[in-house]
Amino acid sequence: MKNLVLVLFIGLMIFSCKKGKEDSNDQQQTEIILKSSFTGFMDAFSNRSSEISDPFELRDIVIKGDSVEITVSYSGGCRKHTFEIIWNETLSGTTPPQTGMIILHNANGDMCEAYITDTLAFCISDLTDAVSFDTLYVGILNGWSPLDSISSGGWDPADTAGYDNGDYEIVIPESDVCQVNVTALNAICGTGLWGNLWFALDDSVSGGIENFYFHKYLQPVAIEKNLGGFVPIQGKRYVVGARIQLENVFSEVPVCLAYSGPSVPVKITCIEELK
Repeated sequence: MKNLVLVLFIGLMIFSCKKGKEDSNDQQQTEIILKSSFTGFMDAFSNRSSEISDPFELRDIVIKGDSVEITVSYSGGCRKHTFEIIWNETLSGTTPPQTGMIILHNANGDMCEAYITDTLAFCISDLTDAVSFDTLYVGILNGWSPLDSISSGGWDPADTAGYDNGDYEIVIPESDVCQVNVTALNAICGTGLWGNLWFALDDSVSGGIENFYFHKYLQPVAIEKNLGGFVPIQGKRYVVGARIQLENVFSEVPVCLAYSGPSVPVKITCIEELK
């Protein structure tokens, strides 16, 4: 994990993890400060009150791929507001694994009374490049009020619930021909040919709580020599050919205990970007 403080200036209405140019017509912007700090999180958690944060309300959170969008509401309208988002850098050993953030609000002395609803949007890779939040149960805490929190149970269940049949077994046609649709995703605690970048199948298994599902993964542990220079991109869709390879150099690599979801190690025999 890396400790960092990254200040992002993000327009109120438009966000993408591919940073674009700021709109010069926006007179008011929201300043977002991102921190990865366990001690910073615990210090804020132990003193959730008006002493450390101006008032605001948590409304919603959406996590998709590398992007996080947290909707908040607050009074103001005359000055730029600052939100400090602190990630606790921890992953629980529960099923599903959990992590958390706390948000602190600085109104910068704004006394105006317009009620503003804003979206705090940022890239997960700006906090960490080792964890994929869309496979976790993520709790967001309000640093102003200990009674206010929201959570995300992972990716949108509407995208995957139709595939859930309760079966943890992974069945694929083993072949040298590209015929299995997958998405390249960072699997929590994963290891393999491209680190924790694995291939998620279009299938899922219920995590045992409402609206939370585990992906089923192909764990790439080997690849055909003629494909050796290929590196998949997080979030992109591919069609692959694969053969199960239980004996591999990654089978003895120690990893953390958090559960990434059902997986099977494979040798990639064919890969093409899915249009």
